[in-house]
Amino acid sequence: DSSFPAASILKLGVVVAALQRWEPGSAAWRDIVDTTTWSSNEGSNRLLVRLGGSEAGGTRIVNDTLRRIGATASFFTGNYRLGTASTADTPRPLPVLTYRRTTAHDVGRILFELHAAAIGNRLAQRRTGLGRHKARIALGLLLSSDPRGDNAGLFRHATGVPMAQKHGWTTKLRHTAAILYGPDGPKIAVLLTFRRDEIKPGASRVLGGHVIRLIGL
Repeated sequence: DSSFPAASILKLGVVVAALQRWEPGSAAWRDIVDTTTWSSNEGSNRLLVRLGGSEAGGTRIVNDTLRRIGATASFFTGNYRLGTASTADTPRPLPVLTYRRTTAHDVGRILFELHAAAIGNRLAQRRTGLGRHKARIALGLLLSSDPRGDNAGLFRHATGVPMAQKHGWTTKLRHTAAILYGPDGPKIAVLLTFRRDEIKPGASRVLGGHVIRLIGL
């Protein structure tokens, strides 16, 4: 329940809100795919305007979506700066309520509701606003996360099981949230890492490896 700068991991809320409204092949589809699979800032920013007619309108819709899903300690602030190394999400001191923020519990809740909706849980479908088909599309996109560069995340190097995953990063944080589909069934793992000075990505990945071993994958 500790509050962290969220970076791109809260694009999960943007994607859920967008999938409530648009189908594959729609004008918004390319932005949905890019936002989900390789964390495009431009795609997320365009989706906000499509959702609400403006950045502010789209931001309100995303925050409403997060609250309905149960991510009640999360706060989405709007557009991302173009370029993924921005430190705009890094408050001093931590936490500051005016910054984009989240908790491991909240991000895990989003993934839980998406998985539950995808297997037919009607309460999860009401909370996410996604039917079974749309929730499966969301998981399919997260399973197709681009493995290059920073978007490889903190778990991929440590296990070969399929993962529906979303990442966030700046020069001061590295985050990964994933549903890991192992032989014993799905497990949700969320790792948020932050330093007030510059973070070492390798150290975050080492910690990610410890998490994977801890949950038996």
